[in-house]
Amino acid sequence: MLDTSSASSETQEFERIVNRLKETIFNTKTVDIFEITFAYDTINGKSFILNHQKNKWNEVFLDDWVILTTWEHASTKEVKWLQSSKAGRYNRTLFTDFAWLSIKNTQEELFTQTNQLLHIKKTYIQQARNDLLQLPKIEGKSDILLWTLDYIEKIIDLTILGLPFEIEKIGYTLSLSPQEVEERTKKMEAIEKDLFGGNIRENPVEVANCYRNLKNKIEKKSSTMTEDQKKTCNKLLSSIQQLPAFVDVEGIFKNREKDTRSENYKNIFEDNEELFEKKISRADYIKIFELVFAMYGIKKSVKVDKRSSVYDWDDALYIPDSKEYTTLPVKKILILIQHEIERHMLSLENNEKNIGWFRWGYNLFLEEWSAMILQWTFEGKSLSEYWWVSVSLPNLLAWEILSGDEYKNFLSIFSKKDVEMERKKRLYPQHYRGIQHKDTVYTRWPKAVIKYLTQGENPKDLYIWRLQTKDIAKVTEKKSMKYPKLVSEVIIYKLLNHSIYDNEFKEFITGKYNFLTEDIIKDKMNDFTMDQKKKLIEILRIIKK
Repeated sequence: MLDTSSASSETQEFERIVNRLKETIFNTKTVDIFEITFAYDTINGKSFILNHQKNKWNEVFLDDWVILTTWEHASTKEVKWLQSSKAGRYNRTLFTDFAWLSIKNTQEELFTQTNQLLHIKKTYIQQARNDLLQLPKIEGKSDILLWTLDYIEKIIDLTILGLPFEIEKIGYTLSLSPQEVEERTKKMEAIEKDLFGGNIRENPVEVANCYRNLKNKIEKKSSTMTEDQKKTCNKLLSSIQQLPAFVDVEGIFKNREKDTRSENYKNIFEDNEELFEKKISRADYIKIFELVFAMYGIKKSVKVDKRSSVYDWDDALYIPDSKEYTTLPVKKILILIQHEIERHMLSLENNEKNIGWFRWGYNLFLEEWSAMILQWTFEGKSLSEYWWVSVSLPNLLAWEILSGDEYKNFLSIFSKKDVEMERKKRLYPQHYRGIQHKDTVYTRWPKAVIKYLTQGENPKDLYIWRLQTKDIAKVTEKKSMKYPKLVSEVIIYKLLNHSIYDNEFKEFITGKYNFLTEDIIKDKMNDFTMDQKKKLIEILRIIKK
């Protein structure tokens, strides 16, 4: 029996459950699985030789990167596969970081051991849920944690369903029939609809916008297309027209709002292109991020690792070690401050002090799109523009309709960039239609966030939680809250003006961020302490040097 005789014992038991979850579920080995953030390693199966030496097989890759590994007791089946395989992609996050396996393991081992570990994680979640249900609800936290456990369990179910497809990407033959693939992917889409909002092809507004965008883009490119490319594009447009969600395209755009005010802010970057496109070295921009952390009292670091993009996490802000991030332009650095630090890292700081350290379930729309609103307002978009789907969404609709090869052909018409099919189709089969819909969340316009902003709710609450909107009100006590100071806007204003105390700056911010309340905006320069101003001066020195 759980001891629930006093408030203190209830809180202690709740904390015990949370700490157990931190050890078993929310640890570094599993968190990328629950974020569906996978890293893939390339397997070049066409450029190696195998030498038999006393029951050992030495694997030697002969391309630009050389790896020497020893395989003990390699079976005939393993050798046959290696010798006949084409280039594949190995999900290092799922099989190595999570399941402690490697490319040495057989197809059966990869499936069985990873599957078993995923099911073990489900039992931890179910046990924690049972324990929580025996406790009286504590400050709204119990409800939010139960939601989160439900969310994570569904992602585990999604991962179990997609496991055979991740093994197939390595180069193994898929042992599922076409009917089984169809059934499995339908189950996956049903889970994703609950987690991330579902298919674009089921949303009339998004379908109409995407159709219009794709039709115009295809017509402009038509004269340079091959017959096969035209066939792919015509199939896509025809398939969209046959969707149940397809509606009157022109009618839906009849009353689209326009806001020319935003052009005034966009001109700042255009008129000062040399300044904002100036390249800053990795060492210097990391120093800038660290100074912004210090301004907020965020005791976290900036780390460089193998991730493919900038990524905020509980212990640090991660920067890719790729060539692309050797330097960054000033504008990009300011965008990252606004998006990553003043939304993601700041909300994590507030969460840790109030409701716990981890990301809560079903929060992706709220957190990512409030971050995007901060980012795009900084870049000059007005709030009215956010009602409409982004330019990226049409490509994702195409992916939902076309098969993997058809989509690759379609995208090659409009972009020369290499398509990382296995990454974008995380957990889905590469040859099949459909895309991992967490990506769709990142490209949908933030209607829920705008609704929250425009219906009388306090926008301060929107920018401080890693929660879904309906959970915000459950947290009644707010401790040591930190709010965004719009540091990037201050830096821009100081780069372009001399006076650090300027009433015009307040008018500028009030006009640009007209969805924020007066107590958030204030006069931003007068809102800084002397120590924070010193750090701002150091940031300006790094940019100007």
